[in-house]
Amino acid sequence: MTVSGNTITHLKYCIRMPKLDLADGYESSSGSSAQEDGRVDEITKTQRMLAEVAAAEVDVKYVPTTEEAKCDIFLRLPHDCTIEGHFAYLEDGELYANIGHWRVHEKLLGHGIGRRLLEEFSKLAASRNITHIHACVISREALRAVSSFFGFENLELQGIYAEYTGMSLRQLLALMESGVELGYAIRIKIK
Repeated sequence: MTVSGNTITHLKYCIRMPKLDLADGYESSSGSSAQEDGRVDEITKTQRMLAEVAAAEVDVKYVPTTEEAKCDIFLRLPHDCTIEGHFAYLEDGELYANIGHWRVHEKLLGHGIGRRLLEEFSKLAASRNITHIHACVISREALRAVSSFFGFENLELQGIYAEYTGMSLRQLLALMESGVELGYAIRIKIK
């Protein structure tokens, strides 16, 4: 791991650290020192968390289930950054992958950690000749990450959301923002 400026590089992952700027939102007064100290501590804690995640290998666990032809998969990084999913066979014998839960600690959002987990999950699926991943996207950030990684053209809305097929990513994001029920079931074609 090398450190230069505000960037920590570990293997091929590059994570931008938050800029330390204590002037934002603070008045110069005798009482602001405690606020500044608290903010510095919080920024330092976030930087430490980011460094730990950058230095960590993705921990992958396969857990057989009681269901026939299904295996749960857990990908974990420090600080509750995880993907939980499974590989299973459909009735027609096709093997598929499903992402059940995908989490990144709120203080670590926007630093490529979710993308790193998604990349690892898709590599595991592709190594088993799986061509599609099924998932439910419940936030704008997740929809952006999935479409950025796989390409929006490789996403297929399913179920009751199929009526939105043909919309651009911008239209879907605006729809989500306008209050339309979140939770888009999608099928993702693996590159």
